[in-house]
Amino acid sequence: MKITDVETILLTCPLPPEHQWRTARFRVVYAHSVIVRVRTDAGLVGLGESSPYGGPARIKEYLDRQVRPQLIGQDPSAIDALTPASGDHFRALCLSGVNQALWDIAGQVAGLPVYRLLARDGEAVPEIEAYASGGVDYVWWDRPESLIQEALDWQSQGYRTMKLRLGSDWAMDQVQPERFLRLMDQLMAALGPGGMRIAVDGNMRLRSVEESIEVGRALQRLGVVWYEEPYPIRNPADYARIASELDVPLTGLEGAASWEAVKPYIEANAVDIVQTDTNVTGLSENLRIARAAGRTGRKLMPHNWHNALTTAANAHLVAAIPNRWLLEFNMTWNPLKEEILDRPLVPVRGRIRMPERPGLGVTLNESALGKFPFVDKPYHVALEKPLEKQP
Repeated sequence: MKITDVETILLTCPLPPEHQWRTARFRVVYAHSVIVRVRTDAGLVGLGESSPYGGPARIKEYLDRQVRPQLIGQDPSAIDALTPASGDHFRALCLSGVNQALWDIAGQVAGLPVYRLLARDGEAVPEIEAYASGGVDYVWWDRPESLIQEALDWQSQGYRTMKLRLGSDWAMDQVQPERFLRLMDQLMAALGPGGMRIAVDGNMRLRSVEESIEVGRALQRLGVVWYEEPYPIRNPADYARIASELDVPLTGLEGAASWEAVKPYIEANAVDIVQTDTNVTGLSENLRIARAAGRTGRKLMPHNWHNALTTAANAHLVAAIPNRWLLEFNMTWNPLKEEILDRPLVPVRGRIRMPERPGLGVTLNESALGKFPFVDKPYHVALEKPLEKQP
């Protein structure tokens, strides 16, 4: 069997004003998707998705000019040889979708779902738990307590865990950590004893290692279940210092593209849970990262913020590894999470049932693709406070 084509499909969903979400200093106005479709002379078609954070148009140009000519005529079963892990972060982003598509083909050839193909004996599970990833749409100048109602909504839908962010920019809105922590205290009280678990994603926004530790200690007392990327990830020593001062698990590395990028943080005891994303690493490398992390007693819980194919690939990985915990599920409004596939993987009361169809178990909904023509614009714009709502 030979590869006959590698096609890159770019899609954009403009977000209407009522569904645009705001965090830090930006407002998100578009959702982009970078789909990779690999065709073979046997009629098999594999699907994958690369991270749009690499720039959709730039990724497409690279795949069309650099990768497609090299892959046509090759045996798709040579997955790791055709999509090797790369120290070049942009190249890794591009190849991640190709790698997923080749695993999709491999599963179809074997007659197995990818998660069973990836797993060692006894490791695979047919159902995984998802957490509600939200808390991105509250701003400090206008009813930040709306975060509490959002959490109660996800709890009522059966989610056992929610991850939230820090709201609009603290410096811009003159917010001190104490104000955020008061809101967190109110949220925990509203959920009640034994209520939904809460995790906090700092989005690398805290202003120092010391502030990261201060906030982390307070969150620890409140009972959060993990503390994600509070400070910019520039060197393992910063994270090792934060981790050494806290008992709450410190998580991160969603942007890392290879085990070589993750390894220094593991060796420095700088993260407790690894969050590498299959639309950055590809399935092969994230499986390698998961197994290496597992040998040190760490879990892998992938970042999963993008669209339907990314969720499918990350779900198959989580279902395949023994050091799994939860799968992130983006709770913002975005039809690219569901409409572009015939049978998308979506949580029902916080659980995702894995498909038993061969490969990733999904196919493109061709009739829906035309609804989302690509718009070559940044996904966000600068966030401005309405004058009438300034504090």
